[in-house]
Amino acid sequence: MTIIGKNKHKIQFKKIDNIMEFENLKNICFDLDFWKEHKNRIISSKKYIGIIINAELSLEELNLNYKLFDLIKIKFDTFKNGRGFTLARKLREDYKFKKDIRATGHVLPDQYHFMIRCGFSSFEINTSEKKTWEKVIKYSITSHYQQTNFD
Repeated sequence: MTIIGKNKHKIQFKKIDNIMEFENLKNICFDLDFWKEHKNRIISSKKYIGIIINAELSLEELNLNYKLFDLIKIKFDTFKNGRGFTLARKLREDYKFKKDIRATGHVLPDQYHFMIRCGFSSFEINTSEKKTWEKVIKYSITSHYQQTNFD
């Protein structure tokens, strides 16, 4: 996998599923179940932390303190589901999340421009798609008829 986005240098986070992996890593990400089980230990560790949430989930139902996280990965199971766009926008506008929001899973290069406008700042893509994504980013639309908070 390759990380690509608005900024040239994106922090790599290692996904962990087992608490035994926790001690040896500086930048970690995990799913919601891992967070619920090990929340106190993770918070006290002072590591760079990221959480992976599915695009189908509601931020209100999750009831997380999003400012604790350095990265929020929104996982798209299918490109047909646009709820992840709404999650990114809500994180930026309603929760004032300023750090990295990363799209992962089934994201398409032609969605790049719209995802940036909704608040995504990076994308986890297959390495084989990197040249296509770089071309899309290079030639992305830069002027808009309608403003967003991110223009």
